[in-house]
Amino acid sequence: MGNVVTPAILHALLKGAVLSVELSLLTYGLALVIGLIAALMRRSRALVVRGLARFYIELFRGTPALVQIFFAYFATPQIFAWLNHSVLGPLSGGSVQLPPHLSPFGAAVLALSLGYGAYLAEVIRAGIESIHKGQVEAAASLGLGGGDIMRFVVIPPAIRLMIPPFGNYALALLKDSSLASTISVVELTLSTERAISYNYQPAMMWAAAAVIYLALSIVGSFLFSYLEVVADPIRRRRGRPAARLATAGEGPGDEGGSE
Repeated sequence: MGNVVTPAILHALLKGAVLSVELSLLTYGLALVIGLIAALMRRSRALVVRGLARFYIELFRGTPALVQIFFAYFATPQIFAWLNHSVLGPLSGGSVQLPPHLSPFGAAVLALSLGYGAYLAEVIRAGIESIHKGQVEAAASLGLGGGDIMRFVVIPPAIRLMIPPFGNYALALLKDSSLASTISVVELTLSTERAISYNYQPAMMWAAAAVIYLALSIVGSFLFSYLEVVADPIRRRRGRPAARLATAGEGPGDEGGSE
């Protein structure tokens, strides 16, 4: 039992956890950008643009994330080879070429960002459309332009409504980052599997991995809870969490202590 958790195993688990966080943060940032673009396309007046956005959203919401990861890793070499031979080669004379394949980390980022971008697109669209039309019409009657209406009237309350589902999807993405282990991304799950092959203690190792995932999820949950307070002026006026914690530590005799 002395070799259950060696320093080398602990280092490997922590290194895998760091890579899981990096993968999740990069993927979530790209998913937000993709989701915003898709949400704006869904609200476009052009039928073709709306149709393309709807097709993308339904495609990635209707297929498993694991299938998307496998496609990004195993199918892109064939697609890139065809593009290089039939499209980029003739157009650029061979000077512009796509790489022969994506790295495991790149394939995971591509698949998960496109997949979660589809979910976030619907969150953003629903948040924008939740704002009552009367507020937009009132702002327009005051002479505000479309950009100012979106900036001052629509976006602030819409963001407050979007933060809770944004947090839910961020935590789900952190857990789904474990799927990248299937294409040899050495994140926390694959690091745990390799540790088990060394010490043959699956119960303890998977429990350790679960604790690390739980700790990361709790940190993320507190972060988004804080963002909810910051984005809500009513709750912000009641006092920020840090201020409440500071005042909670003061005893009754602390008031006027400096006098």
